[in-house]
Amino acid sequence: MRNLFLSVLVIIALGITYFRLDRQLFYYGKNDLEIHSLLPMNIKPVYRPEFEGGFAIEDEYGFGIAFKGSVRYTNSKVDLNIKDILNYCFDDDKVVVSVVDENDINKYIEISPNKDSTIMQNTLIYVWSDWEKVELKDYKCVAVSDSDRIEMLHSWIKIIFVSFCFLLIYRFLIPFWRRKS
Repeated sequence: MRNLFLSVLVIIALGITYFRLDRQLFYYGKNDLEIHSLLPMNIKPVYRPEFEGGFAIEDEYGFGIAFKGSVRYTNSKVDLNIKDILNYCFDDDKVVVSVVDENDINKYIEISPNKDSTIMQNTLIYVWSDWEKVELKDYKCVAVSDSDRIEMLHSWIKIIFVSFCFLLIYRFLIPFWRRKS
C-alpha cells in the first residue's frame, strides 16, 4: 500500500512539473497544451521550423503580427521586412517585439489594445526604431532563442511520466486482475 501511495505521489509531482514547464514553453510557442493565454490581447507566440519562417507572434485570430518576411502595418503606415525576431517583452496590456530588419537595424514593434472607437481594429501596432521611445522597465522579457533547456527537460519529464504510468499499471493493476480471475 505504501508503494502505491509513493507511486501516486511521484505521478502527481511529475504532472505538476510537466504543466509548469509547458506553461514556460508557451512563451516560446513550443507548448503541448493549448490551455495557456498569458499574453495581453490573447496574443500567441508561435514556433515554426526555420523553413516555414521560424518564430512568429500572432493575434487571437491567427494573423501574423511579427514574423520573418515582409510586413505592412496599417495604422502606422510602415512597411517592414523582418530578418529576425530577437525577443519580446510584455506587461498587463502591451507587447513589444524586438526585431532586426533587412538593413540590420533594430526595430521595436509595439502592440497595444485599441481604445479609439473610430479605428476598426482590436490592436494598434506602432514601429519604433529608437529604443528610448519604448520603456520596458516593468515588462517581462523573453529571448526567443533560450528555450532549449526547458524544452529538453519538458520532453524528459513527459517520457518519465508516461513510463511511470505504464509501470504503475503493470506493477499494481495486473496482479490485482490476476487475483480476481
